[in-house]
Amino acid sequence: MKHQEGGVGGALRWVFDRWSGRLVTSTLLYTAIGAIDLPSLRWVSLAVCLLFAIAAYLIATLVAPADRALRWPLCALTLGALAFGLYRILGQTVFWVTGGIVYMVPLVSTLLWLLHMRRIFLRQPLRSTNVYGFALGVVVGNSIELVLPVIAVYVASMMATQWRTLTGEARRAIAVRVAGVVVGALVLVAAPGNYARAQVTPNSFRADPAYLAGEYARMLVEIATRAWPMVAMIVLFVAVGIAGAIMQRNRVAN
Repeated sequence: MKHQEGGVGGALRWVFDRWSGRLVTSTLLYTAIGAIDLPSLRWVSLAVCLLFAIAAYLIATLVAPADRALRWPLCALTLGALAFGLYRILGQTVFWVTGGIVYMVPLVSTLLWLLHMRRIFLRQPLRSTNVYGFALGVVVGNSIELVLPVIAVYVASMMATQWRTLTGEARRAIAVRVAGVVVGALVLVAAPGNYARAQVTPNSFRADPAYLAGEYARMLVEIATRAWPMVAMIVLFVAVGIAGAIMQRNRVAN
């Protein structure tokens, strides 16, 4: 195949033209597979497991950015909740190199991006340059399309409540980071491979409301029956997060 003959560059061209515009994760995946022999790929899987733990810490930091005493218990709770809630598919998303890179790298990079944005919205000193912020935004926007709705909702909600109170420097920092996401997402969406892959699955472009409603209902039923532990853990974590935010607010008030 052409992507095998052309090395990592050939693989990326094939992916872009035939499968997906996720160049960031595809670069990491094909570089790892091309540079490491098969038995040694277990170390990549170990690194992905570490990303899982880092994701838990970043989530806890987002919930309690100014309370280190609360952050570590939240981190432990989050890691346990994720592991328990995702136990049925944990091996697919962590211990397999492909699934681990494709899903864990976007998760961690998105959490980093959200954490940077939260610091800006909370008027905390910037710890990174706008160049880094733009580059991180490109990585996030191109990593996987699943994170884009989360980012859009977060930015829209925060800007609606905080934009008028921000300084010019903070507004520029936000604009640069959002621009990076947009650039990365445009590359992802514009890839011909997205449409080539969609042709493989019947009815990918079918816009019949009744058909779409039925498919969404089927997905929700499948989630409820197969992934109920994950749903339960998400509800539990949200409840604990709200309680933690109230505790933090009370500490600051006192």
